[in-house]
Amino acid sequence: MNFEISNFGYIKQGKVTTQPLTVFCGRNNTGKTWVMYAIYGILHGLSLETPLPGLSGISQALQQEGSVDFDLINWLDKEFASIQLCLNNAINKRLPDILNATSAFFEKTDFKINLDLDNIKQNVILAGAKTLGRDKSIHANLLFSVEKSKNDGVLRLELFNDQTKKASVPNASFDVFISIFLIDLIFGSNAPYRPFLLPSERTGLHLLFKELSIRRTNLLHLSRSNEANLSGLLKNIARYAEPVAHYINWLNQLSVGTDTSTEKNQDLLLPLDSIIGGAYRIDKEGDISFLTDASEFPIELHLTSSTVNSLAGLWFYIKYWDQNEKTLMIDEPELNLHPANQRALARLLARLVNKGIRVIISTHSDYLIREINSLIMLSQEHPQRADLMEKYGYSEAEILKPEQVGAYLFDKNSIQTMEVSQDEGIIATTFDEVINDLNETSDDIFYTYRHWNKQAGDAA
Repeated sequence: MNFEISNFGYIKQGKVTTQPLTVFCGRNNTGKTWVMYAIYGILHGLSLETPLPGLSGISQALQQEGSVDFDLINWLDKEFASIQLCLNNAINKRLPDILNATSAFFEKTDFKINLDLDNIKQNVILAGAKTLGRDKSIHANLLFSVEKSKNDGVLRLELFNDQTKKASVPNASFDVFISIFLIDLIFGSNAPYRPFLLPSERTGLHLLFKELSIRRTNLLHLSRSNEANLSGLLKNIARYAEPVAHYINWLNQLSVGTDTSTEKNQDLLLPLDSIIGGAYRIDKEGDISFLTDASEFPIELHLTSSTVNSLAGLWFYIKYWDQNEKTLMIDEPELNLHPANQRALARLLARLVNKGIRVIISTHSDYLIREINSLIMLSQEHPQRADLMEKYGYSEAEILKPEQVGAYLFDKNSIQTMEVSQDEGIIATTFDEVINDLNETSDDIFYTYRHWNKQAGDAA
């Protein structure tokens, strides 16, 4: 997916094209997290106030025939430009909700998505979805089904029972309902890009998520019984961006239906277990604990190291990975990790990419980038490749091709594409400049002191 961004917080202008692995780099306060949150919100789903173009007539046909087969591929071919314009309008209206900010904050923002028609048609054909029920916002007696079979380009709509078929179908409301269903095929829960995001606040959220949810629930209940002081009560509820709020909800739902004995995704969990030196447990009450390789009893999460805390969400995501969640987003994956563990985590992220999960990260870690670069360089055929991989313990499952990686530098109020080459990997000048400056400063201090001390010694 290709995004065009202008006047979005610190960012005056920029473009991002997501790849199987997408990397955001740059100094603090340059807009990396904002862009990541916005992409998350778009992929999570959009809402509409007016229907998508080209859907008029479905409601009338449904009224007359009782069922309709709607050719999605033909619709996309005819209406693609208008559909994309409609989606971009919906994106810009949704930004305040995603970031939990006022709409005035984004008055000059333009956040566009440029979709590839062939790719969208392929995704729509592959997707399967069905909804069945009564929607009172459309009609009190309207019982219907909307179904899209996998590997099919036709949407089938059907009304049920005679009473329903005699009822009039409100055109605009029904078309909006169908539009939301179709957007869900492209961006939402039925799309191939459904996102899951690990925010940088995760270490605190892992310890406090239950208390946060209880507090918010109590305040909302209190607000209903005390409407006169509603605004005052709501001021006491912390404001979270949508991805953070969703992450808190996910943590609270972890213990529901969780099978702690599952052996799923062991090839991905074992490298992570090696980093943390153990494994996590979660009980029916949702309390997370950690069992080390050497300990007999589990340790409560608040007593563990910051590394163990920060990786808990990623561990549970992998262990109970929902096959529909095909986009993993991590804000600062290197959080609290020793450089050796940052390298190991880079290799794990590469494994996830090669499993078919699209990964988007924002990072300040030169270690992580350099390890990714090693994985890219090893994608080249070379007489010494096998020996090098064996020497340093690399697996084919960790190797990345340069075309799998997109990297972006957030700098000077813009987003700049970073070169990714087979010979060097990501050309990360943002880190190289700082490292070179650090080396020059350190060398200057060292040799100046050494030269002065030598002169002083000779003079004595």
